[in-house]
Amino acid sequence: MEHETLDDSQLVTRAQEGDRAAFGALVERYQERVLNLCYRRLNDRDLALDATQEAFLKAYRGLSRFRAESRFYTWLFRIAVNEATTAHRRRSRRRAGSLDAEGSEGERVPEPAADESYDPQAEASRGDERSVLMEAIAGLEEEQARVVILRDVEQLSYQEVADVLEIPLGSVKSRLHRARNALKTRLLQRDAVRQETRA
Repeated sequence: MEHETLDDSQLVTRAQEGDRAAFGALVERYQERVLNLCYRRLNDRDLALDATQEAFLKAYRGLSRFRAESRFYTWLFRIAVNEATTAHRRRSRRRAGSLDAEGSEGERVPEPAADESYDPQAEASRGDERSVLMEAIAGLEEEQARVVILRDVEQLSYQEVADVLEIPLGSVKSRLHRARNALKTRLLQRDAVRQETRA
């Protein structure tokens, strides 16, 4: 209970001194965000869970080298982005190397529904929209997918995105502009194909 009242830097200091419960509190604090970050890149819950677990393992092993030159969550997100990228590349190589590789539909990470205003039909529609968006993001080039996920999905500030990706602020803005255009193009193409198949 005591750990819940501490901020990240206090928890990191305690964890670096060998307090495993302090690191556990950091895991609890960020596991959902890290899982969502990985899932949004991979669009596959099992792969996202594996990448999340690996990200926290690497963070734990590397904690002694963390020097608080950036915020803990920025450092953790950098590790998670790299793990999701590695998993994405590994999956792409497996698919390319196998003619009978199955496409991963993945499953949507459940989000809590609003209490009384829950509308199953509206929720299904939002789920479809999220699924379409996730599929489109998964098809982006790596650097574009990273910046869109961090800025537009995770809603990090431009500076936080720059810190996570270790790139200049101007690069974040230009990559984001290109990524949004690519995403828009992919979504428009998908809509055009769907309309043709209905006709």
